[in-house]
Amino acid sequence: LIHGVIVDHRMWQPQVKSLSKNFTIYCIDMLGHGRTAQPFENPKLSDFVNQLEEVLTFLSGTVKPVIGGFSMGGLVAQSYAIQNSKKVSGLILLNTVYDRTKKQRQIVIDRYHSNLKAGVDNAIASGISRWFTSKERTLWAKEIYELENWMRSGNFDEKCKAHRVFAYSDHENTGKIHFIECPTLIMTGAKDSGSTPAMSRKMALEINDSELHVLENQHHAMSLICSDQVSTIMESFLRRVFTP
Repeated sequence: LIHGVIVDHRMWQPQVKSLSKNFTIYCIDMLGHGRTAQPFENPKLSDFVNQLEEVLTFLSGTVKPVIGGFSMGGLVAQSYAIQNSKKVSGLILLNTVYDRTKKQRQIVIDRYHSNLKAGVDNAIASGISRWFTSKERTLWAKEIYELENWMRSGNFDEKCKAHRVFAYSDHENTGKIHFIECPTLIMTGAKDSGSTPAMSRKMALEINDSELHVLENQHHAMSLICSDQVSTIMESFLRRVFTP
């Protein structure tokens, strides 16, 4: 499982708790996040894909893995699967971007530059305002506080290098995901303004063996506040993939 930009592997805690009862789960810290080395000065999407390849080589066993990615992690997983779908049993794309419009891309680029200039508190405030309603911020205050701590931990400047890749590199996968030949689970929230339902539907149309779930009333952080439903859908997919 590959997290999104600015957070780290801890975002997957609810899924690990649920899925590890029946599956072996590994959570990667992307370059510049958590306890992983800093990225190159001007990293590319391929650097994160190469990191994933190194991890998978290290963990290689008799069972081909399923790769899951959230947001930027989904971008990395997409790119890897385009090149190596025969090496994996399946792919999970959670709240993942695809084929942004010029307007959508510019919004993300502007957000990246704003965070680079204003710092981590700006990134946190921007994320929380987009990912949760005011009611959710009250109901899930403890979980959101923990999320804010994950975002604040580590070297924010190094995280911004990854954020730049996320902002500028989604076009690298556009028009290529039809090369993905493994079973693919695609999920997003009906109210996710960044990884929109339209993007997910487009991915589902272009990937031959795919299933699509758009969760009602959910935003970008649905793996946290809608964890039971997300985990249940993931487990159903994993059982289908790994059942002879």
